[in-house]
Amino acid sequence: MLEAAGLSFDALWVAGAVGRGVAAGTRAQSAAADRLAAQPRRAARGPAARELAYARALTAQLDASAPTVVFSYADTVDDHKNLPSPLIAHLPRVAATWLQPAPASRALFASEPALERVADEHAPAWTAGAPFRGGATLIEAQSACPFQAAARFVCARTDGPMLRGLQPTERGKFVHAAFAAFWRGVRDQRTLLALDESRLAATIAQAVVAGRAAVNDALWEALPPVVAAVESGHVERLMKQWIDKVERNRPPFVVADEERRVGLTLAGHALDLRIDRLDDLGDGRMAVIDYKTGMSVAPERWFDERPQGPQLGLYAMALGAETRIAALVYAQLKPGQVKAVGLVDAEATWPGLPAPADLRRVSVADWTDAQQQLAASIGALAQAAHEGDARIVPRGPKVCRVCALMPLCRKAAVDEADDGADDTESGA
Repeated sequence: MLEAAGLSFDALWVAGAVGRGVAAGTRAQSAAADRLAAQPRRAARGPAARELAYARALTAQLDASAPTVVFSYADTVDDHKNLPSPLIAHLPRVAATWLQPAPASRALFASEPALERVADEHAPAWTAGAPFRGGATLIEAQSACPFQAAARFVCARTDGPMLRGLQPTERGKFVHAAFAAFWRGVRDQRTLLALDESRLAATIAQAVVAGRAAVNDALWEALPPVVAAVESGHVERLMKQWIDKVERNRPPFVVADEERRVGLTLAGHALDLRIDRLDDLGDGRMAVIDYKTGMSVAPERWFDERPQGPQLGLYAMALGAETRIAALVYAQLKPGQVKAVGLVDAEATWPGLPAPADLRRVSVADWTDAQQQLAASIGALAQAAHEGDARIVPRGPKVCRVCALMPLCRKAAVDEADDGADDTESGA
């Protein structure tokens, strides 16, 4: 307060001018000054009189330190009505509404230059014959939002420096490698059912050790030992839940292959894929299984206008007509929601999973029609990627919530600017 009284300002706001006054010093001194100020006719002598004179002089100094000066006080405190300090009683009262300053952000955005709008919806087309980068992720991204696919795999690089700790992608590698190691030793359901609980636990533990080796040593070293132990225990529990809940209760099978690498050509571009697992069902038919550590896409969504979860369809196309595929299944390995999610040629192939006739909201005549529809929709997405389709047209709000490219596409900023406008542009 003393420093402020000795300075000059363009404008000044003095807060807290209630009851006790605005004078410096103890509350008792200020209260005494208020009492004297409220009784100007009383003869004022002694320390209280000096405080009153001091308080009035200080208030006058503040009042003269700027062309515009506002003294304010809280109208109520804890539901008790307040009055202004008598020291400012002589000043004209003004309504508080006009004194509320506009947020600084409002002025900042009001001064921004007009956005330049450019309808740039095409990325450079893929070079003819060049392999597609990204594998199945490219096709999924093309369905989710064409811009996302172009930005991630054509125009930009979003893979920054390696983060410390075990990331979701690394945890996925861990799970995939652990399951591959388990089935390399067990091979079929008959052997699985012959394992008692202790032998099963030991086999799973050995597979987890092998799975850990698939993750970069530097990531394990970055984790505290207790956290690394938790990661391993988590994978052990997921494997045990999946085996007990699903594998033991399926019709007989033999694991024919794990981590099989296959190639596929789409729109003239080679695509490198890796199938997590192929099961021989005993009669020449095969089940394609893809491990998912998160939520899996329900089969109805595979046949949307913009299909979701295209990996299994891609694998079926890559295996070709010479492989008699009878089941396309995601192994959903999400804690508390471990289950099989997929589509089969007939109910008896994998009880509990739907056949084409059981699908709701979509029209699929039979198993052959299902595979043909998947191939057609995936082919259309590949063609769009080939042509450089980079429109900012996300499939839904969730696509944007989990996308790291919002600062690049600036969709949110453009949508806000377009709010209430007639145009329907979705990005710039």
